[in-house]
Amino acid sequence: MAKFKDALDDSSAALAAMSPMIEQQRQWNPYSSQGGTAAALAGDDFVVVASDTRLTGPNEIEILSRNCEKTHILTNKIIMNNCGFYGDVLQLKRLLMLRIDHYEFVYQHAMSLEQCSEMLARMLYSRRSFPYYTGAILCGIDSDGRGSIYGYDPVGCVERVPFNASGNGGKIVQTFFENQWTFSTVSPEERKKMPKPTLERALSVMRDAFRGLSERETTTGDSVKLYWTKAGDDQATFFCAPANLPLAWRLTPRCRCDCCFCWHFDEVLK
Repeated sequence: MAKFKDALDDSSAALAAMSPMIEQQRQWNPYSSQGGTAAALAGDDFVVVASDTRLTGPNEIEILSRNCEKTHILTNKIIMNNCGFYGDVLQLKRLLMLRIDHYEFVYQHAMSLEQCSEMLARMLYSRRSFPYYTGAILCGIDSDGRGSIYGYDPVGCVERVPFNASGNGGKIVQTFFENQWTFSTVSPEERKKMPKPTLERALSVMRDAFRGLSERETTTGDSVKLYWTKAGDDQATFFCAPANLPLAWRLTPRCRCDCCFCWHFDEVLK
């Protein structure tokens, strides 16, 4: 046993001496999560979509942009939310817009939300060997005039849900929606007393979700873009948040264009 122990010590010492001579292999990862959060709520005839505008680096410390668009309006009935690697987000949006335009040119009518959801699932699945690193949320009004949300994973698995959230703060927002929107975490007796899912309540729940999330998730912040569309509208409607909301958060226009209004997280009423 003593000889065996001596031989084992000699071999361990030899390996320790050789380790500095071994060149370490350098690795490169093509995927990088660049933070942020996107969320959506659906009702009987409406859908509410929101996302923040912060874009962070791979280590979630440096801020690359404070005005990054993660919500993309595809048609007057379809809106897409996306978080993940922003290069893949832009590429997926570009390809989806090209296919929607091609469909409208060939068939001379707009693509429905159901058709677009199926097409997006096939596009993501076709890249399953090298997928787009995105958490896509496709929202809008379906053919029956109902608000619909389709959630996707990077390889194209799709599910129709009453609400969804993706990004670094997705789990926090999902839990909040379960308690405040579908009331799945409360007792059946208390659920009967809860308010109905109206558009006004959806806007209020979405505001509260991002207020709380901005205090707990470092990659979500700067401002939030909030959109809503309702059945019967000819064009997508952009909701402009009023300036007198509670919790002492000042909501002011981020940009001076006519397309959207944003919420500033960094300005607090004194």
